[in-house]
Amino acid sequence: MELHPPETQTLYAQLFELVVSREIDLELGFANGLAVERQVKGHAYLYWQMRDLEGRLKQVYLGPKDDERAIALRDRFVSFKKGAARADVERLTAAYIASGGATNIGTHFKVVDALARAGLFRAGAVLVGSHAFVSIGASLGVTWSALDAATADVDLCRDEFVSVACDEVHAIDVPGVLKSVDPTFFLIPEFDLKTPSTSMASRDKKIKVDLLTTTKTPRDTKPRIVAPFGLGAQPLRYMDYLVRHGVQRSLFIGKSAVLVNVPEAGRFAVHKLAIAMRRHETSIKSGKDIRQADALILALADLRPGALGLAMRAATKHHDGGLIKDVRAAAKKLPEKTRAALGI
Repeated sequence: MELHPPETQTLYAQLFELVVSREIDLELGFANGLAVERQVKGHAYLYWQMRDLEGRLKQVYLGPKDDERAIALRDRFVSFKKGAARADVERLTAAYIASGGATNIGTHFKVVDALARAGLFRAGAVLVGSHAFVSIGASLGVTWSALDAATADVDLCRDEFVSVACDEVHAIDVPGVLKSVDPTFFLIPEFDLKTPSTSMASRDKKIKVDLLTTTKTPRDTKPRIVAPFGLGAQPLRYMDYLVRHGVQRSLFIGKSAVLVNVPEAGRFAVHKLAIAMRRHETSIKSGKDIRQADALILALADLRPGALGLAMRAATKHHDGGLIKDVRAAAKKLPEKTRAALGI
């Protein structure tokens, strides 16, 4: 683990603010509008037309059609809409990375960026797995070791049984989005051909996208269609503990930065311990889960110690008693200092 210097953490905060502002503009503000011209008493005037938060049509007056300042203002709005703001994000992202900030592989960023643009995170999807580990680290102001952060999988989860009021729960063409990034993406068939596919992979870039969901019972393992994926999702035990409460907004960073949903950091660390025990003892992924939990617990002990206590209390009270049993069993594999930070 490498702690970011103050200037890098400041750049992250600025980048986060810029990306959030840009997303609001693109969804609700002037960047979602268009330039219009109106004739009033024989004279032409320029307006910027958009809809407010309640969906009502509004027109903001810019000035006479032949006024240079009005024309320049219109052109700036049009330029912003075409991507000038994205260029600002890219410049600040480059400064953040150059100062020592955490980043993701370019091809992985293209995939996540495309899914974000399609509205998947606004529809309640949560980034989990190693990519979430990297994004959580960036928000904490740390970069993890390459060994702990490396992955070829993009894991996404949607809680099937809880809807947030502001969610846009409509089907998103995930295969179409992925193929627009890389035409070699294909659906990975399940062993039972009657079961919907829950994964796609790229023959060219060797990236795999896995769609996950929460379980109804501990024995719930059959893939099923889940909105808004429009595809199958694999139910995984304990996933509700990870994504049902405390989901946060964070940045997924590559050549630019995009907003994603990630689990709360304390729950992510505790969940990593639990799922390590659900894998085969000699599994490479099990060892990686333990290492990620170890690194994150130590970081939180220094930066946000209260998060660990809250996550452990939630695990103790979880409806599936297997969760805390698996956490305690996996904790035996942690160094003594890490166990002490976790309170076990």
